[in-house]
This record gives sequence, structure tokens and C-alpha cells, in this order.
Amino acid sequence: MSQTANQTSDRRKSARTGTDDRRKARPLRDHVQAIFDALRDELAKEEDHARLVIGLKSWQKLEDVMLDCPALVPLVLEMSWRKRNTPAFSPLLTTTSGAVATDKNQPLAPSGASYNELLMASLGGAVRITCLRRQNEWLAAERGKGTTLLGYLMHAFGVMEFPSNAALLKKYSRAGLYDVLKPHLVDLAQFDAVESYAMLSTRAAELLGPRLRGMTAPAVVKTFAGLDAEASKFAVALADAYAAATAEAAAEHDDELASRPEPEHAAGEALVELLEGGTGLLKNAMAERKGALAVLRKMSGPLGKDVWNVLSHAGNIKNISHCSGPIAAGFGVLAAEMDDAVAKVLGGINDDKVARYFAAQLLEISGPDKIRSWIIDTTDLAVWKSVVMDLNKDLRRPIPSPDLSDGEKETIRRICEDMQQKCTPLQATQDVAADDESDEEARKAALADVPQEDAGGVDPPAPPISGAFQQTPSELEWGEFVQTARKKTGLS
Repeated sequence: MSQTANQTSDRRKSARTGTDDRRKARPLRDHVQAIFDALRDELAKEEDHARLVIGLKSWQKLEDVMLDCPALVPLVLEMSWRKRNTPAFSPLLTTTSGAVATDKNQPLAPSGASYNELLMASLGGAVRITCLRRQNEWLAAERGKGTTLLGYLMHAFGVMEFPSNAALLKKYSRAGLYDVLKPHLVDLAQFDAVESYAMLSTRAAELLGPRLRGMTAPAVVKTFAGLDAEASKFAVALADAYAAATAEAAAEHDDELASRPEPEHAAGEALVELLEGGTGLLKNAMAERKGALAVLRKMSGPLGKDVWNVLSHAGNIKNISHCSGPIAAGFGVLAAEMDDAVAKVLGGINDDKVARYFAAQLLEISGPDKIRSWIIDTTDLAVWKSVVMDLNKDLRRPIPSPDLSDGEKETIRRICEDMQQKCTPLQATQDVAADDESDEEARKAALADVPQEDAGGVDPPAPPISGAFQQTPSELEWGEFVQTARKKTGLS
């Protein structure tokens, strides 16, 4: 047997030891196991798939699939659903009334569980045995520390007792992790993140709570798992601020409630935005904590996801904190480059609808390069003051203000056109390019990692995380299934 095969076998044995709730899930586990067996039997009939089947035979139990390639589990179940009217699968997907299921929420005769319940139970099972495997590997490594022949002899003669598992687990940073994760395993996309979920400390999982439902990107979960306590708490605070601000903005615009994710789910998605490129944005935000939180609370509504670009440079956070929401919404991320004095002047526009439309129109008419050159310093401050006076004088509106009329929009566009003659001409292209290059170098220099936390004890490195579940399940056929399975498993 090869070294790789031995390692795989050891991982499976490690995950199957210990006391757990497997007995309660036995009917569901047997049901999904039967589906997997039927799938292998059907594939075996196809000569073109023979090599894949040989590889699949190394997985004798569903738990083997969950440990080695959890992302394949929903693929197996979806393929069976697609083939539920065939002789091989219909007995496994028949309802308690005797008819083949037509809805994924109908209880199925073999186990009493619906298709969707089988899917979610499999997700929970995959996370449970992965957490258990890592725990048992950690225990084995701890027991191996400092073990000597003298120690074994002393134990054999009753002179010394080895510590119990319970005693050792008191210092294990992931003790009880599965129980914390279990309530938040609710989404098909989470199959790809199984291994990374098991890398979280129990403390980190408790901190994330329902936000885990929006964190389905394995690399992001892994990055969060490596943050120390201080950084992880601040990352969650930033995500919560973003989620609350965007929800408030959506409510103000009467967006459909059904189309908006739950606040915790939205916060999880916000953590993905914050950490998908590493910890650089988080480090910048931690350098300007109060300012960063203020920016997200004030600017997430008008800027949406573009607000994360503000954190790409620590200086942006200071700049945009003085900018009004309507101006930021109109100028977008350019607002992060605005001089404080200019921001304060533009904040004097009396009507928010006027301010937002003015900024958006000026950007459209003048272009980003001109706008940048006008707002980065106080050279054109007198022009900005004059423009604000004109807007407030020419557009006297009631409170609360109605939508802008066509005439009011035309007045704003005229003022924007007049600015072209009043503001300083754009500098030479090469000077602007040089400044942009300098800014880019500064941005790259800022993207360093936040200090990482020592997880405690000896924890073996995690195996590679599978890729995202790319196929649309309803469109899967045998050819697509085999192609995707090969990609996920590495079997040719």
C-alpha cells in the first residue's frame, strides 16, 4: 500500500473513533449510503467511466467521501435525484405513499427524511467527522510528546498514569467545535468549506455564530481561523456595521424584504468581502479603528460593496470620514481621495438629493481624472464654495424634499458644465500616471498580514480544499457528473 493510501486510511480511522450521535443518524446514513452504492453500480456499467469507478471503489462508506472530498456529496445526491425515475434509484427516492418523489421536501420511504434533509444531514455529518478526525489526530500528537521508554515502563508498573482524553482536551482550542458549528450548517455551498470550518477554533466559531451561513469561501474561513482574538473581533464588528448600514439603506429605498439576506448572513458575506484578498484591508482598518467603523456605518449604504475599496489605503479612511453620504454616493470611491476642507464645503449643500445628483452628474460630465485633480487639495476650494452657494440659492426645496424635477436636474447639469471653465485644468497625463503609480506602490506596501494566533498544541496541516461547486445541479447528466467528479477527486 502506498504512503498516500496509508495516510488516507489513518485519517478515516481517526475520524471513526470516539463517542458521537451516529446512532441517531443511522437511518439517514444508511439511506445516503445506499444512494452512493447505486451510483457506483450504475457507473460501473459504463466502460468509459471504468477508471473513475476504480477510484471510487476506494470509498467503501459514505464517510470516506465526506472525509476525502465532501464537495462530492451533494453531487452524488443530485445525480440520484435526476435519475430518480430509473430502476436503480426509484426505490431510494420513493415517498411514504409509494410514488416517486416530485418535491425535495417530501419524506422518503427508506428513512422518513426528505431529499433536502438527507443533504443537510450529510453536510452536518461531513463537518462532524472532520472535526473529530482533527481532534483525534491532535490527541495522538499530544500523547506522543515527550513519550520515552522510561515513561512507558513507569506506566506499566503503575508508577505513572497517562493523562485522560478529557484532561488533554481542556487545552485543545477546538474542543466542542462541531456543537457550535452545527446550528449554522444550512447551505449547499458550505460543503466546499467543510475542511476550513474544522480549522476554526471553538472561540472563533462562537464569535461568528450565524454569520457562518454567509461564509462559504474556504480561503476566507481559513484566513479568519488564523486571526488573533483582537483582529477577529474587529473584523466581525466591521462586517456587522456594513450589514446594518446596507440593510437600512435598502429599507429606505423600499427594496423587497424577500430579496435581502438575514443580517447575520449579510455580515458573513461582508467578512468574505473584507478577507477574500487576505488581511491587508483589515490591517488598514485596525490602524484607523474609529474612522473605519464610522466609514462603514456612514458610507456602506451609498457606496455598497465599493466601500471596501476605501480600506485599501489607510489614508482613505481619514479622508472619507469627513465626506457626506450623498456626495460619497455620487463620487463613489473617488470620495476617499477628497481633501477634508473640500469635503466640509460640499457637506454644506442643503438638500441630500441635490448633493447626490450633483456629484453623479459632475463625475459623468468631467470624468474621474478631472474630479480627482479638483478634490485632492484646496486649489479649487473657492470654486467649490461658489458652486455650493449656487446650488443652495437656485434650488430651494421643501423638507422633506420630493424627487428632483426635470427643471431642477437641468439646473444642476448647467452648474456642472460651468465648473469646467472655473476649475484648474487637468495636469499632464504623465504626472497623473506617476501619481497613480506611487499610490499603487503605497497600497501594495500596506497589504501585509495581521499577526496570526498560535492555535495551541500540534495540529497537522489540512489537506487541500476542494474547488467551488460550479455545476448547476438541475442540469447534471452522466457526462457532466463524471467530468465534475474527476475534477473534484483528482481521479482520471
